[in-house]
Amino acid sequence: MENMPASVLNELFLSKADESSGEKEKLAAAGSAYVRDRLREMSFARKILPYRPVTVAECQRSLNHDTVYKIVDIEPGSRAMSISFRGEPDPSLIKGRRMAVAFFTVSSLKWEGYTEELRTYTYPITDVIKNNIVKDIQEVEDRYFLIHVASCIDARQDIANAVAGVPTATANDSASVVAGTCAEDAAVKSELARIAPQATAAQRILVNPIQKTDIATLAKLFTLAGRSLRMSKVLMTEYTYADFGQLTAADLGHVLTKDVMVKGYKYNTVLGHQILTTLKGNLLADGFVYGFTDPDFFGKAFILDNVKFYVKKEARTISFWAWENIGMGLANIAAVNRLELYSGDTRTAGGATIRALTAPAAETALGAVNNQMADGYTYPGLVTY
Repeated sequence: MENMPASVLNELFLSKADESSGEKEKLAAAGSAYVRDRLREMSFARKILPYRPVTVAECQRSLNHDTVYKIVDIEPGSRAMSISFRGEPDPSLIKGRRMAVAFFTVSSLKWEGYTEELRTYTYPITDVIKNNIVKDIQEVEDRYFLIHVASCIDARQDIANAVAGVPTATANDSASVVAGTCAEDAAVKSELARIAPQATAAQRILVNPIQKTDIATLAKLFTLAGRSLRMSKVLMTEYTYADFGQLTAADLGHVLTKDVMVKGYKYNTVLGHQILTTLKGNLLADGFVYGFTDPDFFGKAFILDNVKFYVKKEARTISFWAWENIGMGLANIAAVNRLELYSGDTRTAGGATIRALTAPAAETALGAVNNQMADGYTYPGLVTY
């Protein structure tokens, strides 16, 4: 079928959707399998917090919303104590905490078209759209993952900079950090950000290049104040990762410098930590680098219904869309930390500019294209509709 003309594929798509319900189910199943095998960039959230399939039988109905949730147990705290030969240990009630992970639906757009128009395309447009649908769904997953991760960072920074016991958002620009008026508990400034000029707004929002020592600084936050955690993965954009190719021989050594000069920095580890990169700069800002523990210390993610694909043919129109039902819960907010390559404030009203620049794009802004054909920017000229 790989050599079949695109026009035949489009015609086959239409004819199958026009047959019995059994054929529709087969087509939907084939479309789902094809889409999942053709992902261009997998979800980075799934690499950090892998999803586990669950059934409805493992879930409970909620009293607060119209969906279901799954109860996740949290490891109880414990300690030991020294006692005399005649002594007895202090009593402690056996009690385990729990977290409810709620499920929600992520859906693609509902794609619609006319049979007459689909026959005219010289490429398999239906397959192209089906391929992109799952990518779009996983982009939404990544968006909400980063939003919740940022909430973990904000909460811990507020607690660490509490005023009279009340969590408080404190300016964390480099000047405040160096002066000691802002505690770096979950977010830490990079080496170059600490010494970067901050006289103008443009200087405060400048993304400074990442350094090798910054990864070590980020990793140290996991062991700060006896937390006894260990950084496992580091997430950054391809833009930020490219700076490792500019490290000098003093950082890389002469042998590695030659290899990087010829091939670029192609390693997926820095100082023993796995590096995950993404091209989704619309979700993850170039100036932020996140460190994570192993999933067991972070939270849980579940798939209640894997991606389902539905096709409907009615008269001259055909429509299809896909959806999934997933749940995610970040139980341990100490399991994630952030390296900031900006010298400016990212926490208070004074840092509103950076917060706006680093916030994940709105759902309606996802799927933006690079070409500007709609504005007439094609060379040579091309008429579109």
